[in-house]
Amino acid sequence: DVRTFHQQWYVPANAAIVIAGDVDVARVRALAEKTGKLSDVGVATLPPSLMIEGIQRLLQRRLARVSTDDYSLLQIAAMIGREVDLKVMRTAKPDLDIAQWLLRCSDAAVLEIRDEQWQFSHDKLRQEVLRELPADKRPQCYEDAAKALEAVYPDVPDYAPLLMYLWAEANQPQKERQYAIIAGEQAYQSSAYRDAITYLQRANTLLAADSASDAQAQRGMVLVDLAKSATHLNNYADAIRLSEESLALEATANAPAIRAEALYTLGYTTLYQGDPAKATQLLEQSLTLYQETANQRGISEALRGLARINSAQGNYATGAQYLEESLTSSQQAKNLWDEAKAYGDLGNLAIMQGDFEQAESQLEQSISIARSINYQVGIATVLIMHGLVAHFRNQSGRSTEYLLESLAISRRIGDQRTAADALNNLGSYAASRKEHAEAQSWLAQSLTIYRELKFRWGIAATLVNLGHAASGAENSAQAKQYFREAVQYAGELNAMPLTLESIAGFARLIATEGNTSQALEWVGLVTAHAAINPDIKSVTDPLLAELSAKLPADEVQQHLDKGKTLGLEDMVAVILASSSDTQV
Repeated sequence: DVRTFHQQWYVPANAAIVIAGDVDVARVRALAEKTGKLSDVGVATLPPSLMIEGIQRLLQRRLARVSTDDYSLLQIAAMIGREVDLKVMRTAKPDLDIAQWLLRCSDAAVLEIRDEQWQFSHDKLRQEVLRELPADKRPQCYEDAAKALEAVYPDVPDYAPLLMYLWAEANQPQKERQYAIIAGEQAYQSSAYRDAITYLQRANTLLAADSASDAQAQRGMVLVDLAKSATHLNNYADAIRLSEESLALEATANAPAIRAEALYTLGYTTLYQGDPAKATQLLEQSLTLYQETANQRGISEALRGLARINSAQGNYATGAQYLEESLTSSQQAKNLWDEAKAYGDLGNLAIMQGDFEQAESQLEQSISIARSINYQVGIATVLIMHGLVAHFRNQSGRSTEYLLESLAISRRIGDQRTAADALNNLGSYAASRKEHAEAQSWLAQSLTIYRELKFRWGIAATLVNLGHAASGAENSAQAKQYFREAVQYAGELNAMPLTLESIAGFARLIATEGNTSQALEWVGLVTAHAAINPDIKSVTDPLLAELSAKLPADEVQQHLDKGKTLGLEDMVAVILASSSDTQV
């Protein structure tokens, strides 16, 4: 027989294939006939039904080893997640010996311990447990799991998304919406704005189905939180729509708190869209309502918004006063998010005024708090400010490191506006190092994002930096075009520091054209203005030194003094009326 087998089968181009495992011989033969030869069965694409059925049979054989008494707790474990929470298991089945239950499930190869943590041996086992839940028992099983989890982790926001899911499967809409709101708030505070919108949209849907006045009042606040999340994702149209929808509900639900929050959100959205006057009006209205209800958190946020407007317009003293009040309110409310923001804005204001030591102190407090609460936007924002301080201290390497870290965080969480801020500063610093190609690249990316977001403050700031970069590259015509556009935006925003920096940039171009006297007059106007800041001085100081070397000291001072008497509006008009190829 051996000799006969050898003579028949031991020939060239012949081989044996071995198929092992959970094999149905008839199906393998059918597949071989379909593919043409047996050797192709191992490489051919198997029908999905065959794959699913084979896997399900294997899973079911494993699960069949678990006794009926043990299986009910296994179902609760599957609902919680792949990892087995022993505290929840003990709460769900207080009379069961959990240690012995674990061993029995381990013997059945359903559970295993890995890195000192019990878990399902494979997530498909957990999914199969859930798939086999009878439809009539499903809601009660999920309710049991939710109650056990609530008992073990009361008032722990991290479990809100899971509890939202469990109560949804238990067909308990009121409990589901309760945890959807908590999950949305938690995601918002962690800068996970897309997740926040997902949770809050579900809460809004559930609340919309409840006509009770308290449910509608709660819905009004959910709509405001949705608007705030949309603002952070630069979806201004959605933010305005949601805020206005919440205001309509406020009249029905008689909840002044909703009106205050909606006005605050509209104020910030309006500010980002470039209307500081209207934003001021809305924020002042919200501040009044917050004060009437003694809402310290709201007071802190509204004051900070007003401070940002005043600081951007060069009203540093007023901005500082608002920020100090904002910090006090946030501390009274014990709101770490607002406290981190207030310290950060105080640090930024100190930078504007050239007090870098004070700025670093404020920024360290801000980023320390932000990191302790995982406030990613706050971390990214403060890193940009740290980059500013390092830049003004001529620490080029450190400033770039700070900005690149901020950019990475911003991109990871989807905060395009903060990412554009980082790009804008990277471009500005590259220009100061005379790395003009790199500067143009960073700034072009920044301007593209700002234009897409229609964020006029950012557009104006980037145009100023593009003007400096073009000036440094000796492209006078392009520089004038950038500065001219920047002046127009800055004037519409009443952003005095940006206007002054544009004028300073223009003065440098005038000087290169040989008009030393006029350049000195323009420098005199800029340096005498109360809104001057380190960014502006980084342009005027070297320019003044250069121009002072060309004329006698008394003549230099004469031109500077004349500049102090010039009208700012007249100068802006001259810039806007000029063309790129003519001298100013």
